[in-house]
Amino acid sequence: MSERSPISIEGLEIPDFTFKPNVWTETFLSGLNTINVKNLKVVELGVGSGIVGIDLIRRGVSRYVGVDIDERILPVACRNIDAVVPNNSCDISLMTSDLLSGLGEEKDFDLICGCLPQVSKPPTISLGTADTYARYFDCDQYCSDLNIYGLGLNEGALIQSKERLKPFGSVVLVLSGRAGKEVLEKMFERNGFSPKIIFEKNIAQLKETTLATLVEYESHGCNFYFYSDQECNKRISVAEAEDRRLRGLDSYHKLYVVEGKLNSLRQNL
Repeated sequence: MSERSPISIEGLEIPDFTFKPNVWTETFLSGLNTINVKNLKVVELGVGSGIVGIDLIRRGVSRYVGVDIDERILPVACRNIDAVVPNNSCDISLMTSDLLSGLGEEKDFDLICGCLPQVSKPPTISLGTADTYARYFDCDQYCSDLNIYGLGLNEGALIQSKERLKPFGSVVLVLSGRAGKEVLEKMFERNGFSPKIIFEKNIAQLKETTLATLVEYESHGCNFYFYSDQECNKRISVAEAEDRRLRGLDSYHKLYVVEGKLNSLRQNL
């Protein structure tokens, strides 16, 4: 699985409240690059500044729907798309929505993809300020036992996607390996998808994102996978990873791009 070149953001509008393109974005694009998206109808969850949408439109999707819970995002993404891929033949829609709840009646998408937050909002943080929507989610809004791993929002995406995809359509999510690969695969399987890792990379934990909620869950017996080395061989606790973050030191975890193929029989049950 080949890795894409670093993202060029020259000339793009990227205000402070958007998620800054980084290794997560590059990994997302590398994973999507393994899929032939030409003529597909695609939804992207979490549009951000529009970089992934631009890539999908350039690669020939027939319909692109970009949704984001942060209403400030959409005008930015619209301007960036218009500037980089003007006069394209793609049918493009951008809308404010919590996951797929605001999508209307369309139910024939080939692919739903997203790079969604995977850290529960600490009590001290208010969503909607600065770039908090890009980093955290409110676990009280998503009923999932996987909230302890920061995966409730992503499981919500899988649950809602089943009603929006064509038979054997796909969901592609960028998922931290902090919970372990087995937890990620089981999340797909229990929601009617057959998972396949299409790209993976070892990355440094973002220093801007607190791990306080994971430290609390770890103290109650939950297992997480953090490492002190970039090769991800020397495992450490979340508490140590958070201590390293606060001291300006790196800790590492795996990052996976997972494609889940919908089983149409289960979709129709």
